[in-house]
Amino acid sequence: TLEQALDGAEYLAVCFSASYCPSCKKFMPALEYAYYQGGLESKKCKVLLVGADKTEELFDMYRGKYPQFLSLGFEETTQLRTALRDMWKVATIPHVALLEVPTSNVLHRNVRIQVEGDPRCDAFPWTGVDTSIDTKKDISHGFPQRSWKLGQLIRKQPRFYQLGHFAKEGSKSMYMDENA
Repeated sequence: TLEQALDGAEYLAVCFSASYCPSCKKFMPALEYAYYQGGLESKKCKVLLVGADKTEELFDMYRGKYPQFLSLGFEETTQLRTALRDMWKVATIPHVALLEVPTSNVLHRNVRIQVEGDPRCDAFPWTGVDTSIDTKKDISHGFPQRSWKLGQLIRKQPRFYQLGHFAKEGSKSMYMDENA
């Protein structure tokens, strides 16, 4: 029963993930580390794996990789995933919502960044931490981007497709290496 599964838990991390997702394959080891080594388990946080695989066989193989996490059957997960995805506006996976167990209040709609950035979970449950990503602002400085020229944008926020690297921090000259 739900009561037995959540016995003693104060928090529930609802993780939307799938076996076919490359980002999920990179994220799930971080979540496992946070659970065991980071102390989510000792901080009374349980993880509910909400798989997004299309077939029951793939779904069962995927949740079999993570037996330490709670999960529902294939049919129940499909219904739950659809309802929660619409309610919480889950657009991409992996996605981890953090809830308080006794009240079912949603503390954070997505703590994926916190799990990856704080693997020891020192700041758990990340209260007072902004978990949203504002694409209108530069993450490092908080300045609106609309006043920047293209060259300034590239220097302030390098992207994965950028074909060069800066020689020194703050330098305006770029060079190319074998990674480019």
